[in-house]
Amino acid sequence: KNNLAWVYLLQNKNIDQAIKLAEESVNTTPQADNLDTLGWAYFLKGEYSKASKSLEQAWQEANKRKKGPTLSIIRYHQARLLEIQGDMELAYQYLKRAVALDPKNEDATEYLKEWRKKSSGSK
Repeated sequence: KNNLAWVYLLQNKNIDQAIKLAEESVNTTPQADNLDTLGWAYFLKGEYSKASKSLEQAWQEANKRKKGPTLSIIRYHQARLLEIQGDMELAYQYLKRAVALDPKNEDATEYLKEWRKKSSGSK
């Protein structure tokens, strides 16, 4: 269920169905990957408070198990959420941390490059 929810999210389709599937996955197995999927689904739906809660729970679960790539993805998602919420400084710190945790995280790496271009262009 979690994998299907993630596919929907990658396609930016069926967000409501993705939330339903992710919620079922979290209720069955509240592990970091499932919580992250649910948090990202809430983010894409614009339900930022729920997204923040799920992503923080995902971070705590992944951190217990020292899952580097998962931690990186979660920090990237948290950075995107913080940016939307207007906390640019913390968003930037989380984004840098996401890349440091897993330099192969292409989404975080590319977003950090874009961020730095925007920042240098606005000065």
